[in-house]
This record gives sequence, structure tokens and C-alpha cells, in this order.
Amino acid sequence: MKERTRAIIAVIVIVTLVAVLSFIFLPRTLTVPSVFYPTIQAAIDSARAGDTVFVKKGVYNESLTIDKPLSLIGEERQNTIIVIPYQRYAPPVIQVSANNVTISGFTLEGIGRQVGIWIETFGSNPQPSGCKIIGNKIVNNTSGIHSFGGDNLLISGNYITENSEYGIYHSSSESEISGNRIESNGWAGIIVDGCSDVTISQNRIEGNGLDETGPPEDRGGLLLRWNGPFYVYGNNISHNQVFGIEFGEGCYDTRVFENYILRNKVGINLLNFIIEGDASVGLGNVVCRNNLIDNPQQAFVEKAYRYAENLENWTFTNATDIVAWNNSGEGNFWSDYSGIDANNDELGDTAYVIDENNSDYYPLIKPIAIPELPDAIDKIEPFPTLLVVAVIVTVVAVIAVSLLVYHKKRKSEVRS
Repeated sequence: MKERTRAIIAVIVIVTLVAVLSFIFLPRTLTVPSVFYPTIQAAIDSARAGDTVFVKKGVYNESLTIDKPLSLIGEERQNTIIVIPYQRYAPPVIQVSANNVTISGFTLEGIGRQVGIWIETFGSNPQPSGCKIIGNKIVNNTSGIHSFGGDNLLISGNYITENSEYGIYHSSSESEISGNRIESNGWAGIIVDGCSDVTISQNRIEGNGLDETGPPEDRGGLLLRWNGPFYVYGNNISHNQVFGIEFGEGCYDTRVFENYILRNKVGINLLNFIIEGDASVGLGNVVCRNNLIDNPQQAFVEKAYRYAENLENWTFTNATDIVAWNNSGEGNFWSDYSGIDANNDELGDTAYVIDENNSDYYPLIKPIAIPELPDAIDKIEPFPTLLVVAVIVTVVAVIAVSLLVYHKKRKSEVRS
């Protein structure tokens, strides 16, 4: 009898120990709203690193600050809505200042005078890295998403629309912007600025640059400037004002390939100049295997730096030959190309001339096939229930093993 009591006590101690350790060390899920967490910010403040804050469907009038690694997951993007309260000087809807933060499954509605998601630690280094912004709708802010510094960010599957300036202002290296739908923003749909090794792929970038009072060099589809390399492929860039793609100041070693560039005011604009004293800046860009279709001006080369009055201490020299329009004997498809293909090699026999310094010497006779884009707005980060299940399975397994050992021991004692 004493042995049986000791065995039961041992089982209870083991189960209790496992439960306590699980509570202390394993990530938790904090649900909003609940008795303990009536607001999203209350749950964030109570969360530990690695926890998940799960937000049920509803409308939440909050602006949030995330300063620890965690996942903020909405139950359903269309119906889990964060609307920032009216403020004269409005903070971001969500301010992220920690590494490894995931935000997914929300509609974020601004009041037209703040950033939707701002990823930056103000006045401190290092900047946030490893963050994921997946499957959100971001509407009516100044910029939808703004990142500064840091690296290894993923911005994917979001619907970003009707922001007064940029859809995405991105300044984080070694990052990916993919599968988003970015449309009807006031300035550029995406600007990539002051970083390197960024991939922009499989996005729909449509109808941006609507604010006629905005700076023309910033109004269009995709603006690439300052540093590189950048990798741009598989995008549908259409119906944007001023430009579809613009090579801005200091963009170098960038590859633009296999994109639809359709019915923009200018398909590809070269606003790119070498800074005097550094001949490597602005060089090494390649544009090939793209479909440039029905843009009133397929490509345009700036002949003078129109904005130099703001940069009195810098000297710029014209560098209109910084883009190669073909690679390995393949150029681009130009819908207004009037040449012929006498030898049937699917390349034009004469060059497509842009200006005296820029020509595509291997224009494609037929458009290239580009895979269909995914439906960006349905890409949601799944709710992470795996850890909860793992805890339950572990506890049950410990209890089962303990009882089995106890049963075998009792059986052996009975036989003896």
C-alpha cells in the first residue's frame, strides 16, 4: 500500500513538474478579448518573447507598440480590424521595434496621417530583423508599411491600397517583398531605398501615383534607388502614373526580368546618375525578358537631373548608359517594335532604339510566358496551434508512461 501511494505521488509530481516547465518555457497563446486581456495592447504587454497574441474578429480602436519577439495573429483578415483612434499627431497603427515579430490576418485602417506598420527602433541600434508581415489589408495611411534598417524581412500576401504616399517604403537589406497586391496609392506602390539584396517578386503593382501634387520622381509603380543589388521578377506592373519601374539615384547591379510592364505612362524610366568620385554607383543594371506592352512611352532616359537644387553639395554627371537592355543574347518584348525576324530565331533583326545611348539589340518577337500571380490577399499566416498540442501530448504521454510503469510493478508484485 505504501508503495502504491509513493507511486501515485511520483506520478503527480512528474505531471505537475511538466506542467510548470511547460508554462514557464513553452510559448503561450494569449487570446483577445478575454477577461485578462480586454485589449490587444494589454495582451502584448503581458506576453513573453515567443508568445502568440490571437485576436478574435471585431473592431479594435487602438494603436499598438510591439517591443518583443511575438506573433500577432488575427482570426480573419476581413473582419479583424484595427482602426486607429483620431489624433492630431497620429502614431503608426502598429509600431514594431523588436526582432522576429509576425503580423498576420488584420485589416489596418488609418486616418490618413500616419504609417500603417512602421518597423524601426527609434534612436537605437540594431534595427528590427526577421519580421514577417503576411496577409493583411492596409488602407488609408500615409505609407502602408515602412521599414528602416535591419534585415531579413518578409512582406508577403498583403493588400495595400489608398495610402496617400507609398504603399511600401522599404529600407531593410536581405529581404523579400512578394505576392502582394499594391494599388491606388498616392505616390510609388513600392520604393526600395538605401539597402541591398532585396527581392521583389510576384506582386501586382497597379494604378499607383495618383497624387498629382506629389513629387513626379516618386509617383509610379516601383522605384529602385540607392544601393543594390535588387532582383525584380514575375511582377505585373500596370496602369501606374509617371512610371512603371524607375531606376533612381545610385541603383546598381539590379536585375529586372520576366515582368509584365503594361500601360504605364512610362514603362521604364532611367532617373539614374553616377555620383562624381564613385564610378561604381549606378552601374551594372540589366533589364531583359520583360513584356513591355502598350506603354505610351516604353522607356525614357532623363537627360538632366531635375532635382539637383535640393542637393547643393553633390555633383552629378549624366549616366544614360547604365542599363543593359539584354542578357546572353535575349532582350525584351516591345509591343511597338516594328522590325522583322527574317531568320525565324524569334529575335528582331534590328535593334529597338530608346535613345542614342540605349538600345535593345536582341528584341524578342513574341511575349514571354510569365506564370500566373497568386491571389495576394488570401495569404494568411496560420494560427500556431502546434505548440499547444505538443504540450498536451507531452503531459498525456508522461502520465501514460508513469501509470504503465506503476501497473507493471504492481503486477509483478502480485505474482511474486
